[in-house]
Amino acid sequence: MRLSDLLKYNDIVIQCHDNPDADALASGYALYWYFKKMNKEARFIYRGINKIKKSNLLIMIDALEERKIYCIN
Repeated sequence: MRLSDLLKYNDIVIQCHDNPDADALASGYALYWYFKKMNKEARFIYRGINKIKKSNLLIMIDALEERKIYCIN
C-alpha cells in the first residue's frame, strides 16, 4: 500500500500509539498536513492511559498549527 492509496477516502483519522514520542507526533502531524493539503477531512488524535507530560512534547504540541492533536483520555 502507498500513501496515495488512502486518497480515495475523505475522512481520515491518524492515531498515535500510547505514550507517543517526538517521532510519533512529528510523523503523525506530517500525515495530517499531507491529507489536508490533498483536501481530505483529516484528524490527528492521541488516546492512551497516560497523558502527555514531557515538557518538550507539550511545547511541540503547542507549536503545531492550531493545536491539531486531539487528546482523548
